[in-house]
Amino acid sequence: MIRRKGVRRRVEVAERHQADEIRICQRRHRERRLGATGAQVAQRVRAGRAALRLRHAHLSQLFAHGLVVLGERHGSTQYTGAQ
Repeated sequence: MIRRKGVRRRVEVAERHQADEIRICQRRHRERRLGATGAQVAQRVRAGRAALRLRHAHLSQLFAHGLVVLGERHGSTQYTGAQ
């Protein structure tokens, strides 16, 4: 059997696409079952989770920057992690 290049990659992409489609269908079914109010709540929850991830990333950046500033201010490698 001759194998062509890229076949495995196309299969992986197709499987990922199929999994995405299944998740979308499941979400639509859940929202239909919950009704309009439940769907709005679910949408707010998803938006809240996304906002929380963004805040966490931003706070991590601020914390890392604060450690660098502390290290520069005190002239110490204790905070910056420099060797």
